[in-house]
Amino acid sequence: MNELEPTLPPHPTGAPGEPPIMIGPETAQSARPGRRYLAPLISGGAVLAVAISLAVGLHHNAARDSSRDGANPAVRQPADPHEAAIRTAQTIIATAPTPPGASQVDQSPLAALNQPAETPGAQHVQETRFWTAPGSVADAISYLSAHPPQNMRSDGGGSLSGPDIPTTRTLDFQAGDFRSLEYSVVSYRGGIAIRADARVLWAPRRSPADTVPGSVSSVDVLVLRQNPQLHQGAPTVRRTLTGTAARALSNFVNLLPRAVPTGYISCPADIGGERWSDELVFHSGGPSARVEVNLAGCASATFAIGHRKSIQLSFTYPGAIAGIDRQILSALGLPANYGR
Repeated sequence: MNELEPTLPPHPTGAPGEPPIMIGPETAQSARPGRRYLAPLISGGAVLAVAISLAVGLHHNAARDSSRDGANPAVRQPADPHEAAIRTAQTIIATAPTPPGASQVDQSPLAALNQPAETPGAQHVQETRFWTAPGSVADAISYLSAHPPQNMRSDGGGSLSGPDIPTTRTLDFQAGDFRSLEYSVVSYRGGIAIRADARVLWAPRRSPADTVPGSVSSVDVLVLRQNPQLHQGAPTVRRTLTGTAARALSNFVNLLPRAVPTGYISCPADIGGERWSDELVFHSGGPSARVEVNLAGCASATFAIGHRKSIQLSFTYPGAIAGIDRQILSALGLPANYGR
C-alpha cells in the first residue's frame, strides 16, 4: 500500500499564527495532502494509557463536559473553533511583515485591491489589512520573499492583470493547509499599495451526540487485509474487546476530531478486489456506534451511532487516518504493517 499520511514536523508551540484550538475535536496538526506492526499483546491498561496520552495531546485546551443527547459525559469540548480561528487569523495579520516605510491605511487605497486574489471558502475565516509604501512592486516582492512570516513557508505567487486594471503581483505563504497569508502588491501614486489576507481553515466542533456512550461494555473489531492484485494480505481478524480495552478504544474514538474539509485529498487508485479496512462496533445497551476505517483508494474514517447521519473523522484533513489504523492494530496486539 502507498503511504496515506505524510510525516511532517509539528508546528512550533506558541508561535505567531499557531493553529487555533479548533483541534478539539476538529483538527490536530497541519499537513498537506497529496502526498500503514511485531509487538506483544498490549494489556487493556496499557491501551488505555496510550489512548489517554493521545487524547491529552489532541485536546489540551478542552473546556467543558457535556452529557446532552445521551452523549458520553467524559468527552470534553474545546473553545468555539470558529472564534479560535478568528483569533489566529488576527494574530497572523497583526504580525505580517511589511516593506520598509509601509504605513497602514484603513481601507483599500484603490479598486484593484478591493477583492482578494483568491476567494476564501465557506470554512475559512479571513482578516485583511492594507498599507501604502515607497518603492516599486518588484522591490516589495523581493523584500517580502526574503522576510517570510514566522513559521510560514513560501507557496509561490503570480500576477493579475486585465483591461483598465493595473498589474498586481501576488505572493503566498503557508503553514500547512490550515493557515495562509497572501499579499497583493500594485503600483500606487509613485509608490505601492499592499493588501494582505490572513486565512485560517476551521471545522465545526464534533457534537457530543456523535460519540460512543460512556456505558460502553464491548467492541467488536474487524480487520480486513486483502489485495489480490498486489498479492498482499493477511488473515481476517475478528475480536471482541471488553472492559478496560473497550473503554480505551471508545475514549480514543471520542477524542478524534472531525475531518477538516480542505476540499482536496490524496486519492490513489482503488485497485479492483482490494479490501483494506478496519471496523469497530461499540455496544453499550443503547444504539450501537460504528467506526469504519477505509485505507484503500480515497482513505476515510466515518463514525455513526444509531440512526444519526455519519460524520467523517481524522487527525487533520480527510484521508489522514493512518493514526486511527495504528491505534486499532495496537489494541489487538498486531504489527503496524499487518497485511503488507
